[in-house]
Amino acid sequence: LLPFPVRGAGPPRLRGGATSSLSISIVPTAIASLKRAHPAARVTLHLLPLAELAEALTARRIDIGLALTPLALPGIESKVLGTTPCMVVLHAGHALAGHTRLGPRDLGGQCEIGFGSWQDFGRSLDDVFAVEGTVRNVGIEIGTSVNAIALVREGAGIAIVDGLAASVLPPGLVARQFVPELTRQIVAAKPDGLGTMPLADDFMRALLEILGRPTPAGGQALG
Repeated sequence: LLPFPVRGAGPPRLRGGATSSLSISIVPTAIASLKRAHPAARVTLHLLPLAELAEALTARRIDIGLALTPLALPGIESKVLGTTPCMVVLHAGHALAGHTRLGPRDLGGQCEIGFGSWQDFGRSLDDVFAVEGTVRNVGIEIGTSVNAIALVREGAGIAIVDGLAASVLPPGLVARQFVPELTRQIVAAKPDGLGTMPLADDFMRALLEILGRPTPAGGQALG
């Protein structure tokens, strides 16, 4: 089991987990905002694959989880915060980098660093490519968008990732809109029955502000 801290007396504490794209994009910004408002707060954040995130939520080892895939689990309350479009990530000097939009037919024959067909995102991409009369050429199968971007940086191929991961690219890489439009949901989840958690509510408010959505009335961002 992961060494998640136990809630108890002392400074206000928030235990969170997020999948890779969220962990490197909007979550750090939201945590920085939370710490400015609550300097004494103790925040624990773990970057977790989806299956481990779901397990941590079910076991109540974290108070809030964030993912780009719906979490329909017994005893877990979830809410869609927004969506993010999919983007194609490639080297700035790549032959296709001059395009503003790229679709399945443009990417035919390119080595894709991508999610397998057994994963939700991989299946969604398979379906889009099939409609366009072509198939994906997944030369390197990965488990996270962070892995994909690191491999693109090293020249191993191109990747189709969510817009959050594409918003924090290292120098030398560029992102182009993937067409036809394909989006991923930004989902927040928490275990049922945790009760009122002002720190978690403030964290959710910070996320919603980053995403450009109004904060729900009454101060409860999830629940």
